[in-house]
Amino acid sequence: MSNVRSQANASMNRISSRKTFFFKKILPFLLVAWPILMVGLDGSYEENAQELAVPVLVAAAACGLVFWYMRRLADEVLDQGDHLLVSRRGEQERVSMSEIMNVDSNTTVAAVPIITLRLAKPGKFGAEIVFLPVTKFALSIGGKNAVAEQLIERTYQSRSTRGI
Repeated sequence: MSNVRSQANASMNRISSRKTFFFKKILPFLLVAWPILMVGLDGSYEENAQELAVPVLVAAAACGLVFWYMRRLADEVLDQGDHLLVSRRGEQERVSMSEIMNVDSNTTVAAVPIITLRLAKPGKFGAEIVFLPVTKFALSIGGKNAVAEQLIERTYQSRSTRGI
């Protein structure tokens, strides 16, 4: 009975971070609101309205860059054993482990790890699936990501059992 339960839990293991919502929706808003709010509270813009232009332009550029970079992130990635269930913008796609050609793990400027799965043939979300993996708090930046390492191993095993 406990073996059946552990298999059921393993079949719905979330490997994407719950912080994705923050990075996709809240962070761009904060990047715009913070500089504008700081200048607005200062009150100096009342004397010279042009002083408000620079923070607004910088905030808009930062927001645009973050939004452009984070828009490709999957909302949720569930590990279901022999495949991943990827959700993005209300749609889902099932990606077999054997369809994953490459697993790349890197860190953004803000030390946020990102995993990119390159697919053998493009699916509903394109040729790549990008997501923020579940991580434990660690001070070592640049270390190996456990989720990425497991995916690399499992995709290799799935291809070798298929005879590729």
